[in-house]
Amino acid sequence: RNITATYTNSDVQNELTATYSTKDTSVVSVDNTGKLTAVKPGTTTVTVSTPETDQFIAASADVVYVLNKATADVSFDTSLMKTTDEDVFTLQEPVTTLTSQADIKWTSSNTNVVNISGSGTVQGNISKGQTRLTLTVLANDYYNASSGYYDVMVYSKPSISLGDVSYISRGSKGSSGTWTPVFTDD
Repeated sequence: RNITATYTNSDVQNELTATYSTKDTSVVSVDNTGKLTAVKPGTTTVTVSTPETDQFIAASADVVYVLNKATADVSFDTSLMKTTDEDVFTLQEPVTTLTSQADIKWTSSNTNVVNISGSGTVQGNISKGQTRLTLTVLANDYYNASSGYYDVMVYSKPSISLGDVSYISRGSKGSSGTWTPVFTDD
């Protein structure tokens, strides 16, 4: 963005050179051509001034500059992620990439299923069950607080065990020996 000095006097032409300044350089900086460079959200005043000459008196104008904090859109491609406790679990990244100015915090609604550090590192192994993983952008100088989540279902491999096998052969119940079919289609 630029800020440009315009003159209501037609006789000014190229007689005056405007100077630019800002009251708070931690919010915005301005160069000698009027180019504004945002530093961080906030409100300040940018002043455009012209010096006194033999022909013109000094003049200045103040412009209020406002840069609002961003609100990050924290959303994910998949609202329900299904996996097993044998798979390597990887967190989903949000659809919109967050900048380095965003302070983030991950949480799990059930740390017995997925235990996650605030920075997004999975701690240990995942376990059978369901949890909600939430990514929160914390309020700071650059961002308003916002959050998004997705659910995770973790399944485990079924455990199968066979007990006693029993059968009926030739009218007798048995649990050992050899099964012999009565009919050829058995």
